[in-house]
Amino acid sequence: MINRIGKWFDYLSYLLYSTNRHGVHSPFVYEFVDKVLYNSAPSKNEFLEYQRTLMVQSKSIGYDGVSLSEYVNTYTLPSKYCELLQRIVLFYNIKLVNEIGPSTGLEYNYIRYLSSTDLAPNLKLFSTDKLEPYTSLFNKSQKEFDKVFSQKTDHEEALDGEHFASGSPIKKLLLFHRLDRDSDFWNSLDRELLDSTNQDFFVFTHPYHNETSRLNWQRIVNQPDFHVTIDCFYLGIAIKRTQQVKEHFQLRY
Repeated sequence: MINRIGKWFDYLSYLLYSTNRHGVHSPFVYEFVDKVLYNSAPSKNEFLEYQRTLMVQSKSIGYDGVSLSEYVNTYTLPSKYCELLQRIVLFYNIKLVNEIGPSTGLEYNYIRYLSSTDLAPNLKLFSTDKLEPYTSLFNKSQKEFDKVFSQKTDHEEALDGEHFASGSPIKKLLLFHRLDRDSDFWNSLDRELLDSTNQDFFVFTHPYHNETSRLNWQRIVNQPDFHVTIDCFYLGIAIKRTQQVKEHFQLRY
């Protein structure tokens, strides 16, 4: 109950201080708002929303002391934020996505859908730091995806460096789940920072889930490595972009 009350206060504060494109003076962030955040393409795939509905209606035993239904509602992004992930991948021509930490696999499938179509056929996907019992839920989600889409896409590969070897740096999106994992989360973030560039997107789901998540999100915002941080409430984004002055943006979505 305390977590929920705190989250409502955080959301009210977000609504009060967030802005739209008219309050943004950074050309990079203005472009993000205008062409990505407030764009509507691509339209969502009906199967992905149906898959979420099945999980929400499930009566199965879940994780962390809650039912599967409650776990999905608590830790999975709302559909419009999953679609925002799709638009980020497409607009910025992201070539590699690594999902990090425990997840239901639903956000991963929204991105995986792009690589199963002509939208992003060369997109590489990875999923790391998956631990039991969450791995079984993620794998089940992938099997359901495979049943619907005949064209299988690469996933669950080892990050062995072969995709980083040629030419210019590959644009990456690092999707972090569960900021409340604390030490595990920071170990994962530090590892990815060592191999990242100015153009990589660090994306964090549910930064206001609980007090630990909120405090870790504030640490990310204050971290000198990131010159651009964007708060969309259910989604936090951080980019190095050392060529511009450090600034934090709260964008209404």
